Amino acid sequence: MDGQLHIEILGQNFTFETQGDREKAQKAAEFLAHKVQAASKALDGPNTAANKMGVLVLAALDLAHSYLELKESHEGFLDQIGSRSERLLQRMENKGPGGEDRGGSSTPKSGGV
Repeated sequence: MDGQLHIEILGQNFTFETQGDREKAQKAAEFLAHKVQAASKALDGPNTAANKMGVLVLAALDLAHSYLELKESHEGFLDQIGSRSERLLQRMENKGPGGEDRGGSSTPKSGGV
C-alpha cells in the first residue's frame, strides 16, 4: 500500500511517499529515528549544523556496522546450510531405496554364506 510517511529527525519533520509495504517503511523510519536519537545522546553537543551532521554520521556508521555484522552472520549461516545439505545429499546417495548401504560406507559388512 502506498502512502505518506512522516518522520522527525533532530527536530526537523520529513515527509516521504512510500511505495510498497507502508508498515515496513514505518518500522524503518522509527528504527532510523531511534539510531539518530541514540547518536545524539552519545555526542551530546550544541545544537549546531556541524553537530547535527556528526550525529547523522555516527548514526549512519552504527547502521552500517549493524548491517555488516548481520550480513556476515547470514553468509556464515548460508555456508553452514550448504555444507550440511551436501553431507545429507551424500549420505542419501550412498543408501539404496530400502536404506541399504550401496558401498559408500567404510564399515565392512558381515554376512555368512
